[in-house]
Amino acid sequence: MPTPNRRGSAPDPSAGRGWGRPLARMHLPLALAAALVGVPAPSQVADPSPAADPARRLLATMKWLRSTHPYGHTGLLMVAGGLVVYLDPVDLVNRDLPPADIILVSHDHADHFSPATIGKLATPATTVVSIPAVAAALRTHTTISLAPGDRTKVGPVEIEAVPAFNDTHPAAARYLGFVVTVGGVRVYLSGDTALHEALLSIPRLDIAVLNVRRRYALSGEEGVTFARAVRPRFLVPIHWMPDDDSYGDRAEVAVIQRDTPVSTEVVVLPLH
Repeated sequence: MPTPNRRGSAPDPSAGRGWGRPLARMHLPLALAAALVGVPAPSQVADPSPAADPARRLLATMKWLRSTHPYGHTGLLMVAGGLVVYLDPVDLVNRDLPPADIILVSHDHADHFSPATIGKLATPATTVVSIPAVAAALRTHTTISLAPGDRTKVGPVEIEAVPAFNDTHPAAARYLGFVVTVGGVRVYLSGDTALHEALLSIPRLDIAVLNVRRRYALSGEEGVTFARAVRPRFLVPIHWMPDDDSYGDRAEVAVIQRDTPVSTEVVVLPLH
């Protein structure tokens, strides 16, 4: 069991892995993508049938959770190593969802962090892994505070904190993405970030779950650049709003669907 309310040692964010230096955002034409995008084609929706390999089996457990928050759908549920793991669950208090073993919270913005939802999903055995500000707000829960570069383990699930920052999420805030490893399968959960050098050096990924939204998270072009550099087997875009294009999300996802190398399978999950 993890030690409650503990924090790993944090690396110098200015050293080593290029933290604090977002790559210049690319601006490719999106008109064609915007014209073509609509409801994802059936071939781009995850096959719910578990397949033979562990990565595809884990992918088959993923559910993209529909939120009522106006900024989009940030929540994800997956079953890893037999444990129920949530990412950034928000506005889900009226949903019939399984209790959480682990809750990962990337940062404390209201579209990613909901104490009420965590209170609904958590049990006395639940561990919340996040930044110190979230841990401080959840004093009645078991929490583990991480900074970028820290690692922890909850049961069979290994968790590494990865830096997440962009123009609207400053590097100084030390917000997080996560690399989750279980049973040899490695899953990257981006949080709200631009593309930066540390992300391009993440080793061997099976599944990349990318928050997609120009300026506030990854653009479509950044998602494609990430896929070309890191070469995950599967790429799953979330946070975008398929049923509301107020932020122009559909064009960004269309770029990912169109331009991601064929070696990476783009999986558009249905909202649950």
